[in-house]
Amino acid sequence: MVNTRQRDDLHQAIDQLPDSSLVELAKFIEFLQFKTQYNTVTSEEANQLNSEDHATDEPLSPRVLGLHQGQGWISEDFNAPLPDEFWLGE
Repeated sequence: MVNTRQRDDLHQAIDQLPDSSLVELAKFIEFLQFKTQYNTVTSEEANQLNSEDHATDEPLSPRVLGLHQGQGWISEDFNAPLPDEFWLGE
């Protein structure tokens, strides 16, 4: 929950933004409103879902080092710069 001081800080930060950033902020607010409209899970329900996901009677099995050894590779030119065609979509 946002307290009054935090809300005032947000208003001050918004007042200091350039117009171009305000357009982005407005779009983000619209996104949050849309997301919130369709997200009807309460925080209590979310906490319950999270605790159910992690509640198990079986302990996790230990990781096995080298289990998939030799099944992956990295190209020799991995760190080479990508050609302009890649960035320009040509």
